[in-house]
Amino acid sequence: TSTNEAKTAICAVYLACHVGGAPRERQAGPWNDGILEVLTEEIFKLRGMGYRICVNGDFNAHVGNNLSEGGIPGNKSNMNSNGPRFLSFLKNNNLVHLNGACRQPGDWSTRISRGLWTRHGHDYSSSTVIDYVLVSKEHMDSVLDLEVDQHGVLAGSSDHNFMVTKLTDSFVCKSR
Repeated sequence: TSTNEAKTAICAVYLACHVGGAPRERQAGPWNDGILEVLTEEIFKLRGMGYRICVNGDFNAHVGNNLSEGGIPGNKSNMNSNGPRFLSFLKNNNLVHLNGACRQPGDWSTRISRGLWTRHGHDYSSSTVIDYVLVSKEHMDSVLDLEVDQHGVLAGSSDHNFMVTKLTDSFVCKSR
């Protein structure tokens, strides 16, 4: 999408899950690396054309709960094999995941996201964070809000919860 004042590239992503042990990880790891490599190339090109980057989806990445390491307070402490892969992708592309972003770096009381759990079991006993909204770091000032619908009001019976992101832009109407 674009306006006279801003251009935004939006991408939806799904990375393969690591569940199933080593043989499946040997297959999923290279697959996921390939997806992130293609995304990195696209992000580089789009940034060169002045686009704000917004990537969202199921990264199947457990990032832990240490805020200073890219984790999310309140989240489970463990990382899976996609966690370091995801955090490296963020760093290499100068992106921020809004799920754990704060208006004042390091101050969790200024967090952007409302709601935490993006995926849950049928009885909500196995909640986790594996879905993310990413924004180019230089465009963080355009982020108004991220709401994780952790109670499933919007998504109904899905095991993944909707994430609603609000960004600010100036749209200009022009006569034809």
